[in-house]
Amino acid sequence: MKAEDIGAGVGIITLLGIIVAGAWGWGTNIMTLLHGGDTMGTWELVLRIGGVFMAPVGAVLGYF
Repeated sequence: MKAEDIGAGVGIITLLGIIVAGAWGWGTNIMTLLHGGDTMGTWELVLRIGGVFMAPVGAVLGYF
């Protein structure tokens, strides 16, 4: 196996990990919005609703 093949495999696995982590954070954002909407402040609620439609924002907010 060549070094280029190993590097490509590591790159694919890294990209897959980033996609899975983003999807997990986005889903967590939606679950937090559905189950905790009455306990969060107005700006957090607005940001989380925006994060549903803008997946990168929702992915980051899902971890907080």
